[in-house]
Amino acid sequence: MASFTEGTNFQPGDIVSTETRSPVGGSLVTRPARGGKTTSTRQGATPIYHRTVTKITSRDSSGRVAGAETQVWIVKDGSYQLAATTKDGGKTFTYEKDSDGNFVGGDDFRKDLSNPQSQINQTVDTQVENVLNKRSDILPEDKAKIIDKTKNQAGQGNGDDPQGGSSPTPEDGKSGIKIDDIKIEADQRKSYDKLLKYPEELDPKYQDYFKIMMVEYKPRGLSAAGGALPSRANLSGLSNNDAVGGREILANIILPIPGGIGDSNTLDWQGSDMDMIQLMGASILGGGITEGGAGVERETGNAANTIANNTGAIQEMATSAIVQNVTGVDRLKRMQGAIFNNNMELLFSGTQLRSFSFTFRLSPRSPSESKIVQKIIRTLKQGMSAKKANNFLFVKSPHTFFLGYYKNQDLHPYLNKFKECALTGMSMSYTPDGNYATFYDGSMTSYQMTLTFQELEPVFDSDYGNDYQSIGY
Repeated sequence: MASFTEGTNFQPGDIVSTETRSPVGGSLVTRPARGGKTTSTRQGATPIYHRTVTKITSRDSSGRVAGAETQVWIVKDGSYQLAATTKDGGKTFTYEKDSDGNFVGGDDFRKDLSNPQSQINQTVDTQVENVLNKRSDILPEDKAKIIDKTKNQAGQGNGDDPQGGSSPTPEDGKSGIKIDDIKIEADQRKSYDKLLKYPEELDPKYQDYFKIMMVEYKPRGLSAAGGALPSRANLSGLSNNDAVGGREILANIILPIPGGIGDSNTLDWQGSDMDMIQLMGASILGGGITEGGAGVERETGNAANTIANNTGAIQEMATSAIVQNVTGVDRLKRMQGAIFNNNMELLFSGTQLRSFSFTFRLSPRSPSESKIVQKIIRTLKQGMSAKKANNFLFVKSPHTFFLGYYKNQDLHPYLNKFKECALTGMSMSYTPDGNYATFYDGSMTSYQMTLTFQELEPVFDSDYGNDYQSIGY
């Protein structure tokens, strides 16, 4: 086994996987097998021993991973050599060359590693994931920054590409275009003012403020890691006007913190009841599902013992049920002053999405401030609008928003935080004082803007972390 040492192949703090062997190159040969089935074997492949080294390149202010890169090292000529690096979770790779100008991994290695369906590409993901699962400081949302589970072949080059991309292959004699390779483009505005601040003299260094950051909506996809869809990004880049949650900020809007702010965290809990007969039936069925015949036999015996030990109660239950069905008279209540124990219990039924409403009074005091107010209203209205696809066969999602209360340009520790939100409602009053009044240039003397946001996903325990640095969500 070739040596792989700290200081030479990786640095302290890097996340290093174990050594694995994967075949590259060769051809897949399919042969008939018994029962009408087929078996596939790869012939002419070259085994390559490889490891991964993952480096956390940046973290947000809460300590969560904001950027990472993974290196793929292979054994060549008896020692480990760096062969490829990915900075987008494995969607694309850059490949290293040796002193003679040749790629370290060779053409077969580059072609296979660039193909998400190849064994080495999937093994590299598994190597990284296995070592991440052992790290208590890496949360599920961190893994999404390190391994892209939604990657496909879109955007990769063909086999002649110097980075070794491979084009989709036709299946069953069809065109070779896969549905996942189709990217629906929208006819939408790309450029907004990066920073809009009202009032003009608001100084974020000395005054608390409310910040709205508009980003392009990013679907979660359908690729499930560990049986669950990836969690959405939390607020990061707290004082950065360029990027948040791994996406470019299209517009930053800074406003005074409005009055009447608050939050409400609610969950669905519902009452559920179950009588003795249902309880016995559930136990017998559950035993059969989990343990087969042995489980049914055991639970049936338990039910028989229950009946034997409560013969009088079971008889009274059956008698009362029959009398009530025939006559409508509740015999048990009238004769015993009792009812069946329905084992009522409050059970957790699901999560709910939070919504928030904010009302802002915007009263410009100069021509330049009137223009800022106009731009704020226009940006929010246009950003929350649905996006028409270029061919108008589809309509794409509006932009989404990250919100935050800020103190000294950091998230306010004594007010609640928000997850990524959709702007579901925006109402404007252009005459909030009941009278039509404008400045000489036509701008209104005052506006009242009410915004309603709803979070895209529920709040979970893990979103809070393990500290007491803030109120949290």
